[in-house]
Amino acid sequence: MATAYFDGIGRGRRREVAVALAMGAHRRLGAGSPVRLLGGHCRDIVGHVLAQLPLFVPDDVETLADALDTAAHGSGQVIVLRAGEHTVGARRGEVAAHGVLGARVGHTVLHLRGSHFARRRPVAHHGARDAGVDDGCALIQIVGEKGASLKGQLVLEGGTRGSVRGLLLQDAGDCCVRMEGDARWTFRDCHFVCGHACALRVEVQAEAVLERCSLGGEGHVGVASVYHAYGSLQERGLAKHACYGLFVSGRAALLARSCEVRFCSEAALFIAGAARARLLGCTIGQCRTLFFSGVGCGAELRLGGCKLAPSSGGRFWADEDRPAQLTISVREDGGGGADSDSDDDEFAAARCIGCMQPAALCACEC
Repeated sequence: MATAYFDGIGRGRRREVAVALAMGAHRRLGAGSPVRLLGGHCRDIVGHVLAQLPLFVPDDVETLADALDTAAHGSGQVIVLRAGEHTVGARRGEVAAHGVLGARVGHTVLHLRGSHFARRRPVAHHGARDAGVDDGCALIQIVGEKGASLKGQLVLEGGTRGSVRGLLLQDAGDCCVRMEGDARWTFRDCHFVCGHACALRVEVQAEAVLERCSLGGEGHVGVASVYHAYGSLQERGLAKHACYGLFVSGRAALLARSCEVRFCSEAALFIAGAARARLLGCTIGQCRTLFFSGVGCGAELRLGGCKLAPSSGGRFWADEDRPAQLTISVREDGGGGADSDSDDDEFAAARCIGCMQPAALCACEC
């Protein structure tokens, strides 16, 4: 009932609701106050009620970093980034000129740690407990309004859980997002624009799920841009490409559905160690090399219903290394721009959908 009631509260009202709840629990109201009548779980219930209210940035909390500090102790807390550019590590009171939040170089990296996300006290549960709920970690949801962008590198360390939706993620000299430890995050309808290292880097035992996302570098040149720092208008510019769109290593796992990976200078996907990657219904193209197997080559790479189109003169594979398990299924319109001397024939011969094995190791007739 509390959730249904607070669904109608507009943005910018969270502070007022919090004050009202705190006043209801104040000791000067005595043991007969409405909130104190709830018993010993009063604080947990108040925290649970506040967790149902979305945090609007910068309406309720000025920056994303401050919003995460506030939201980390709830379950399913929603953080909404208003339209505009936000810097990941900016803090309260650091609004720069032209409305850009946190323009200092040192604020372009934000680490989300598992110890920061761990709840100090469990929320009181009434009735049956939901299956699959991890009581040891808060679940954070970051949602971007139309036109919202996040500048810098978001480092999601072990123990963190959550989702990001509808946000433009831009790097500031490194990766857009880096996942470490046993972090588990889902990205939906996001755009990763990287001009340096990797759009998304997943390492150790992290697990990432992407749906309807685009990853890679800048695909267009000649767009007029205003540079406030120089007081000038740049009519044409050099489009920067990411080194890798997706980078998966260690024992990490990646699942991408209906995504696009484009404009990468080294490879669209780098896989190494014992990592596993599954790309379903994705478009991968306009990269010099589509796939690169690093040390360990990766445990599994599965492509289902993907469109593959390397740049003119490009290659499907960087070298002879392949993941231990390789399954490839491409769309009929997935013909690429690779030249006739590339490993096009080898790529086509490496398909084995039925047994999840490379064609060279397959003994079945699938």
